[in-house]
Amino acid sequence: MAIKSKARHDLTLRSIKREIGAGRDVAFWLDKAYTHYDNGLLDEADIAEVETLAQAYYDAVDARESADEVTETPDVPEVDGAENTTGEENDTNEKEKTRMSDSALAVYTAISPNCNRPRSQPISKITVHHMAGNTTLESFGALVGRPSRQMSANYAIESSGRIGLFCHEADRSWCSSSPWNDHRAVTIEVANDSGAPDWHVSDKAYAALLDLCTDICRRNGIKELTYTGDKNGSLTMHCFYAATACPGPYLKSKFPDIAAQVTKRLKGDVADAAPAKTQEQTFIDVMAEKCQSRCLNAHLLPSLCIAQACLESAYGTSELAVQANNLFGIKASNWSGRVYNKATKEWDGSKYITITAGFRAYDTMAACVEDYIKKLTTMPRYSNLVGCTDINKACEYIRADGWATSPTYTASLLAVVKQFNLTRYDAAIKEDKPAAQTHQEVWLDHVVLPNAAAMEFYLIAKKYGLDNDKAYHAKYVEV
Repeated sequence: MAIKSKARHDLTLRSIKREIGAGRDVAFWLDKAYTHYDNGLLDEADIAEVETLAQAYYDAVDARESADEVTETPDVPEVDGAENTTGEENDTNEKEKTRMSDSALAVYTAISPNCNRPRSQPISKITVHHMAGNTTLESFGALVGRPSRQMSANYAIESSGRIGLFCHEADRSWCSSSPWNDHRAVTIEVANDSGAPDWHVSDKAYAALLDLCTDICRRNGIKELTYTGDKNGSLTMHCFYAATACPGPYLKSKFPDIAAQVTKRLKGDVADAAPAKTQEQTFIDVMAEKCQSRCLNAHLLPSLCIAQACLESAYGTSELAVQANNLFGIKASNWSGRVYNKATKEWDGSKYITITAGFRAYDTMAACVEDYIKKLTTMPRYSNLVGCTDINKACEYIRADGWATSPTYTASLLAVVKQFNLTRYDAAIKEDKPAAQTHQEVWLDHVVLPNAAAMEFYLIAKKYGLDNDKAYHAKYVEV
C-alpha cells in the first residue's frame, strides 16, 4: 500500500510509537495504527513495529500484575446457624440467574473484570467487532482478564467456530468506545483467519456468528435484526462510535447479509410470517431511507439514485462502499476531502482497461447521497435529470451525460429498477410546471354596437374601475 506523504507518515508513526512506549491508552493508539494502515498512511512494516511495542507493554503489565497477585486465599471457617452477612449466597444466586440469560452456544467461559454490572438499558442491539488477529478463546480470555487492558466483550468467536462468554449479557461490556451503545448492545469479537487489508473471517466463524446473533435475538425479544448503515439499526459497528477501521472490510461487507440471514431465521420462528428480506432488499431499504426525501426535494428520481447505488456498490458490499462510504463510484476530481485510491475498470471505446484512480471518501452514507444530489443538481451536463419523471429516460440521460463509460450501463440500471420495483419510491415526484396564469390582457377591435349592447360593456368596465376613460372609451355615432 503506497505511503501518501513521507513527512506525514514519519510524524504519525513517531506519535503512535511515543504514546504506546509511554503506556498511554495503548489499545486506542494501536487501533489508530490499524486505521492509518487501512487508509494507506502506514505500511505493514510500521504495523509490525507498533504491534511489537504494544506487546512489550502488555507483557510488562502482566509481569507486574503477576508479582502483585495473592497466591493463596485464607480459609474462612463456617459457623453453623450463622447468617451469611457477606452476601455471597445472594451473589451466587444472582450469578446463576444471570447465566440463565447467556447463550448456551458458549463452550468456554472466562468472565472479565472489565464491565459495568448490571447494564442500564434493555438489550436492543448487537455490535460485531473484529479481533485484528487470529486469537483463540483462551488467549482472548487472558487478554480481557487484565484490568489494565480496560476492554472486554460479551462474546468472542475463534476461527474454529468455538464461542466464548467473557461478560454476562446482563452486564455492559467495554467494547465499542460508547457507553450508550454498550449498555444496549451485546458485543461480539470475531477472530480473523488472515490479516490486513481485508481481515477475513473463516466460514466456521461466520456460521457461528449467525447462530449466536440469532440466539441473542430470540432470547431478548428482538424480532428483526436491522442494518441501516448508522447507529439507528439493531446491528451496529464499532466505527459508528469511534475513528476506527473495526470491524474490518470483510465483516463490514457482510453486515447486510448478517441482518438478512438472522431475520430470515427469526421469521421462520413465526407461522405465516412474511418472507425475510434478502441482502439486496435490506440494502435497498437503507438507501430508500437515506435518499428518497432528499431526491424528491431536489426533483430527482429516487429510483435512479437507488439503482445506481445498487449497481455501483454491489448492494453496499464493494471495496469502495465498505472502505469509503462511496456508493456511486464518484471520483475525487475537484474534491478537498479524503481520497481513497483503488484499481477500477474503464471502457476506452473498444475494451475495458484497468486504471488506478482516486475516489471521494465520505464519513457516512448520507453524506455520499447528499454529494451525489449536489453533483446532479449543480453540474449543467446533468440538468436534464432535474424534473425528469420517466425512469427509462433518466437511465439513458445519466449514461449519455457521461456518468459511466460502460455501453450497457443504461440496460443494467433498468434491470435493477425492474427487478426490485424501484419506481414505487418515485410516487411523490411531480414534473415542474409553470405557475397558473392569474391575469389576462384584454382588448377589443374598434366596433359599433347598439346602445343596449354597449351599455353591457360599460357596466362591466365600471364594475372593475375601468370606466371614465381609464380603459373603456365610447361615444355616440350616427349609423
